[in-house]
Parts: sequence; C-alpha cells; structure tokens
Amino acid sequence: MKQEKKGILKTIWEMRHLTVEECLSTISNNSDLKFLVTTVGIWFLLRWFIGIWIGAHLIYFFYRLFILVMA
Repeated sequence: MKQEKKGILKTIWEMRHLTVEECLSTISNNSDLKFLVTTVGIWFLLRWFIGIWIGAHLIYFFYRLFILVMA
C-alpha cells in the first residue's frame, strides 16, 4: 500500500479538531512542525522584546523632553 505523505498545511488543518495532548504529540512526531513552532515562538519573543525596548526608549525620550521643557 502506498503511503501518502501529507503536507505541513494539511497536517495543521487536521490538527484543529485534536485535543491539546494530541496536538503536542503530533508536533513532537513531526520535525517540520517542531521547526515551525520553534521559529514562530522565537519570532514572537523577539517581536515582544523589541517592542518593550522601543517602548522603554520612547518613554525615556519623552521623560527627558519633559525635563528639558520644564527646566
């Protein structure tokens, strides 16, 4: 019997009906999904850290501007 290899999008689409436990076992058995989940996780963390970094610098900039104007 010929085994059909599923694409990653089809696998993700079929995972929508699975429980969390089944999803995690599916991800742990599929190296492409592991890579995808890891990459997306790193991307979101970097985006979050960069957002906090920019936000902190903007707050500091406006604080210094306020001090300069009030002086």
